[in-house]
Amino acid sequence: MKFKIKNVSIIPIFMGINLHAFRYLKKISQEIKFKNTLTIGKQKISADKFLVNQIIKDDTIDSKYIDEYLTKHFGSNSVDVLDINNYENANIIQDLNKDIPTNLEGKFDTIIDGGSLEHVFDVKTALNNLKKMCKINGIIIHISPTNNFCGHGFYQFSPNLFHSIYNEENGFNKTEIILCKVFDSDHWYKVKRENFNNNRRIDIITDEETFVFCSTIKSDSIKQRLFQQSDYSEDFYDKQRKMNISERLVKKRINYLRIFLIKVAKKMPLIKKLINYFRKRKEYRHNKLDKFNKNLEIVSTKKLF
Repeated sequence: MKFKIKNVSIIPIFMGINLHAFRYLKKISQEIKFKNTLTIGKQKISADKFLVNQIIKDDTIDSKYIDEYLTKHFGSNSVDVLDINNYENANIIQDLNKDIPTNLEGKFDTIIDGGSLEHVFDVKTALNNLKKMCKINGIIIHISPTNNFCGHGFYQFSPNLFHSIYNEENGFNKTEIILCKVFDSDHWYKVKRENFNNNRRIDIITDEETFVFCSTIKSDSIKQRLFQQSDYSEDFYDKQRKMNISERLVKKRINYLRIFLIKVAKKMPLIKKLINYFRKRKEYRHNKLDKFNKNLEIVSTKKLF
């Protein structure tokens, strides 16, 4: 009996510039030149060098960091590195938990957060700092953990966070949000932003380590406002009140059924397991990170370059 082994590439689990991230940066650089670039932390390339060379068609770069790739292949005129200390020779020493000095405001055309934001406790201040350092018409890029990275940093980030922050009301446009699985190097899952309309919440379930990529163009220097998740806005509550009036009787009947099932489940553990199984199965079928999720658009990475 003969077995045919498919040639696959596996994305390293740890953060940094992995194959997914390298491809994403390459894709963006074909649409916009990076010019004066800032990386948050010294960005090490964790992707296999052979696969990286295939993307850029260049095997002459001998560096474990992204800097030289940025200047040679991504349109960067200069690359500065911001970090909390000079451990990896950063030339800008700054704690993103604190407000940046005025000499850093509006200085960079491209800011790359390649897996640093989740390690900063004061996320609000850090995001505001990135916005202030970015020039008008500049781009901010995030490469962050979104699921199954428990213990990696302080946080994992929902696509809803980036959707809520990077919109036209806050001075951003052309925001793109993409999810990708560690062990699937051939596909990205692009979040359909129109599905956030009408204060909808997009729930996505994954069964392996998953990254979220976000890129956005700063179009205005609007002062940062206080954020509220879309389905907790006043507009949402007004619609819910109207719906509750018309659906009160139906909900009352449904609640009676739920109370009955909960009482039965407490006395019969097997029934409880069955109820949870079918409930989770229904959620998983509609919200799983795959081609059947209506909130997502599949992108084949093989067709990018």
